[in-house]
Amino acid sequence: MAFDLRSVWVVTRREFLERVQKKSFLIFTVITPLLFGAMMILPVALSLIISERVNKVAVIDHTGWMEVILKRPEEHKAKAPEVAKNAVIKEDSKKFGESAAEFLFPDPSETLDSLKAKIEAKTLDGVLVLEPDAEKDAHATFYGINLSNPQLMAYMERRLFRAALEHRLSASGVDPSLAEKLQNRIPVDGKKIEKGGKTKEGSFLGEYLKAMMLCMLLYMLIIIYGTTLMRGVMEERNGKIAEVVLSSVRPFEWMLGKIIGIASVGLFQFVIWGTAFAVVAFANPMNFVNKAGSAMLKPTEMILIVVYFLLGFFFYGSIYAAVGAMCSSEQEAQQMQMPVAMCLIVPIMLLGLLLQNPDAFWIQALCFIPFFTPTLMMVRVSIMGVPWWEILGSIASLIVGIVIMAFLAGRVFRVGILMTGKRPTIPEIWRWIRVG
Repeated sequence: MAFDLRSVWVVTRREFLERVQKKSFLIFTVITPLLFGAMMILPVALSLIISERVNKVAVIDHTGWMEVILKRPEEHKAKAPEVAKNAVIKEDSKKFGESAAEFLFPDPSETLDSLKAKIEAKTLDGVLVLEPDAEKDAHATFYGINLSNPQLMAYMERRLFRAALEHRLSASGVDPSLAEKLQNRIPVDGKKIEKGGKTKEGSFLGEYLKAMMLCMLLYMLIIIYGTTLMRGVMEERNGKIAEVVLSSVRPFEWMLGKIIGIASVGLFQFVIWGTAFAVVAFANPMNFVNKAGSAMLKPTEMILIVVYFLLGFFFYGSIYAAVGAMCSSEQEAQQMQMPVAMCLIVPIMLLGLLLQNPDAFWIQALCFIPFFTPTLMMVRVSIMGVPWWEILGSIASLIVGIVIMAFLAGRVFRVGILMTGKRPTIPEIWRWIRVG
């Protein structure tokens, strides 16, 4: 019987409509961008609405010199970290950085135990005990109920560092006023060089977040819809629906139709999420996208992410369909799909190394291995100018991988979809592939 494209279309249409019309699809599609939007906007909105709280920290100084310096806060104000140039909360961030804590100097009669009692009574937020240290001039220990406040810890470390630096300079006969100048940091503005030597405004944080989001997005879409495909095949296999369907459709046509149908659902959902993300990104008051929009996706990147998602899903979808055809229970499926999931996790594990050296030979080589091509190559494209021959070569290698994997999975699918009883062993699976 010849390959029937109409049968593939019927299965594809059924899979797409059946899943898109479910209430769960609508809920998941709407809730996901809302959650991401809340994660981006709420922290900043709350920082603007909620009044700042100054932590009261009592200082017990046993060094004999630290307290004198710390009592001059006007000379040692902590500088707020630089934020995006177009951030609307720049001044609020600066104020927060300068007032993260207030050092109090209790009466010498106060003991550590009495101050601990005040912490428990919540009239004091913490106690900072300073002890002399031969190597580091001083050793600091903070006592408090809450040790998870990064602004407070950073504030105390900055104040102590500046005080220690002034002490060392004085002991060396150097003017302490130099301390301020010695600690001034030089900010680094990013300028991204593009094709033809053109430069535009860039953002280190924006580029990093974009690469991370693309990697995670492709991983999530492939694994979510791959698992959906696997479970769908397994349910129809266990429900004896497969026997009815296979009376009019060839196994490979059925498998191909299911893969295309679920890929279409994923693409449809991706378009919705992408549109929602674009709206949220520009509406976010703490937007890391600068005026030049350097951290946003370019048209070529938008096209490539769709291409890599579809090709990646076709590759992994064939494997997930074969796994679903072989398994009769959820537990078996979870065990069988573990190696597949690990292949998808590898690019995430390598993301840090990739961002440091995207042109490394081994990174380039992995980009041509179909198991890793979609995520690794998409991240490389997003952070630097990748030659077109590499992009086309990776797409070609992925297409070849799809043909091979579809052929192998099709043979496994044809036998496994009608098999009942125990889970097949590796020798049995190999015999299915070899004999066909």
